[in-house]
Order: sequence, then structure tokens, then C-alpha cells
Amino acid sequence: MEFYTELMYALREWQTRRKDVKTILFERKATLPERDFPQFHQNLKGVIENYTELEAVLAKYSNLPIDKYQTNHKLYMLIAIYGLLYLRKADYAITSQIVEIIKQSTPGLAGMSNGILRSIGRDKEALQAQPMADSIHPELHDALAADYTERDVAQYMELAREKAPIDLLCFKDRLLVQADLAGRGFDTELLPYAKHGLRMTGNIQGLFDDEAFLRGDIYIQSEMSQVVGSLIDQTQGKFVLDLAAAPGGKSFSMWRHDPSRQYTLNDVTREKADKIQQNLRRLNLNKLRVTIFDATRIVGRWIGSFDVVLIDAPCSGSGILVKQVEAKLDRNKKQIDEMTKRQAAMLDHAAKYVKKQGFLIYSTCSILRGENEDRIDQFLKDHPGFRLEQIQLDPVLLDGPYLKTTPFDGQFEGFFAAILRKVD
Repeated sequence: MEFYTELMYALREWQTRRKDVKTILFERKATLPERDFPQFHQNLKGVIENYTELEAVLAKYSNLPIDKYQTNHKLYMLIAIYGLLYLRKADYAITSQIVEIIKQSTPGLAGMSNGILRSIGRDKEALQAQPMADSIHPELHDALAADYTERDVAQYMELAREKAPIDLLCFKDRLLVQADLAGRGFDTELLPYAKHGLRMTGNIQGLFDDEAFLRGDIYIQSEMSQVVGSLIDQTQGKFVLDLAAAPGGKSFSMWRHDPSRQYTLNDVTREKADKIQQNLRRLNLNKLRVTIFDATRIVGRWIGSFDVVLIDAPCSGSGILVKQVEAKLDRNKKQIDEMTKRQAAMLDHAAKYVKKQGFLIYSTCSILRGENEDRIDQFLKDHPGFRLEQIQLDPVLLDGPYLKTTPFDGQFEGFFAAILRKVD
């Protein structure tokens, strides 16, 4: 029962925005018994990812309106409903433990809570077969529906419930890495569009303690992120700036494709820079330079200094909702509008850092036109000295001149990238 109490307080920290999921998990890993942490991790992320659906289920079975629930009571009920619908654990065990906690804190609600949970347990097959609500912010749903068909969006919501694959960027020949991992029981397959990549196909338990990870042979990075890094091959010049680099993945992929260039990895805070440095040390990429500047402000000494500038822009994350635990609930219209303004400012400033005949690469993990094609169209209107380049990749990854993949059929994550050249 202490486990569920700890989980409830962690959800309160997240719900009040006092801490994000990564911070909560980092802190609890240091305090929870080692055997409990994987279950804690699964439950915390699971409740957050499915929050709106869990609320909808509770509302259906409860005579008490959702807004009348005490915060702790409501969170305990959502934890229990998640366990009933998503975990392979005896319904009786989940219900009895949560009801006992509620009985100790608010005795008058124990009977009602027990009745609700038992009813949900009886109906769980029907509830599992037909989810009652999309676990994303309704305004994010509206933004997706404005650009795509309802059928696409509905299919994507189903896919977004699945577990994301684990892809690896290999810093040695990937066939050698594959054989090395196989020798210790890790099964992988070659990624078709990322020439240095593997995908885990079996058990991943122990991967982060494995010698291949510890000595820097592998970095966890999705196939499409690796493809964005490969765009460095379609540019020229020695000096490369990754303007919003943390945790460093796009630069690591660029370096893997062309280690002869000089890379500067920048981000806005010391915390983010430290994360980049930690990864650099593990991957033995100590020659890459790390700086701390706000990408929405001009850095005078960078003007006209780089042959290639990459902006992997902060975005809605709408292309990778399967990985975006918090974005599903947080991405409302106001947030998306603020992000597009920040993207515009970053592009405007990045343009000043590009040498003549240099390149500006813009990428997002969004599938919203407002963060992608519209952003590039506006940039070209404001910066007539740049032209849009045709990206050269397998046609299945392209939409006109752009790298653009959508997640609707489950084959790809949603990613976008454009290459712009400064001709004047």
C-alpha cells in the first residue's frame, strides 16, 4: 500500500506542474526499493498517458461528479482503474489494496469506491475493446483533425497507445554491434532507412547496464531522428551548429555520418548542457563543443560563422505521441501557438549565423502544418536570400521537397525536415 501512496503523491507533483515526469522518476529511483521502481515507472507513465480515458471511465461508473472528488481520492481511483484495464494483476488485489487505502484516509468513501472498481472490473473487456476517450488534449486533437482526416487521427490514437520501439544508433559497424549484442541475448534487426541503426526486437531488460551501452557503442535514438541526422550528407562545409541540441542526438547522428566536421552543440540552460556533456563522455565524443545560449536571442559572434545550422525545433511532439507522455495532455492551442512563435524566432536568428552558400536544416517531430510547411513558407517570404532545397532520400520518406513521414499506418514516426540554402 505504501507503493500506491508514493505513486499518488508523484501524480500530484505532476498534476500541479511542480515537477515533470523525468524529474519525478529520477528522484524516485534514488528512494524506492530497486524491485519496485520498474512497476512505479510503468504505473506513473501509464496513468498520465491514459489520463483522460481513465477519467472518462470513472465518470461513467461514478454517481459523484468528477469535479467533486478530493484530489487524493480521485488519483487513487485512477491508479486502480489503470491497473484494472492495463496491468496483468489480479483485479481483487488492485481493488482491495486501493479500497483499504481509501478506507484509512476517507472511510465514508470506501464503499462507493469498492462498488465502482468492482463494476469496472466486471466490464473491463468491453472497456478495453472500445476506449472511451482519446488520451490527448482536445485542442491538440482539433489541430490534428484540421490537417488530416478523422480516420487518420482515430487510427493514430490507437497506434499511440502502443509501446514505442527501441532503436539504436551504432558508433561501430552495426553488424558487429548486432553480433556483440546477440552474444548476450539482445535480439535486433537492421533499420531500413538509417544505415547506422538497429531496432530492438526482443527483451531490453539490462540494456542500459550492458557493456555495449556503457562503453559508448550505442545510443538510443529513433530511426527517423537518425535519418534527420543523415541530412548532413546533403550539405557542405566544415563548421556545424546544432542550435537546440539537448540531449545531443541529432548531432551524434550527424557526427556518425561525417566525423570530419567541427560541431557546436548549443542549448539554453546549464542543465541541458550538462546532459549533452554526459552523453558526450559516454560516447567518447569529447571533441564536440558545447555552448549555452538562448536560440531566440542573437549571438553576435556567430553571425555568418557556420556552414550548416540545424534547428531541431521545440514543437508539439504531435508526430511521436507514443513517446510524449506529458504532451498528450499539455498541448493546447495556446502552447502550440507559443511554440510556432518560438520556432519563427529561432529560424530568423539561425539564418544570420549561416555563411553565404551555407545550409539551414529545420526539423520537428510534429505533423502539424503550422509547425512545418507553413513555418518554411513564412521563412522564405521573410528571407528571400534563402532557397528551399530538394531533399534526396528514399521517396517513401518524402513529401515534395521535404522529409515528411506520418504515423498513421504505424510504419513511421511523424517527422519533418527541410533544407534551406543561403544563396544571397
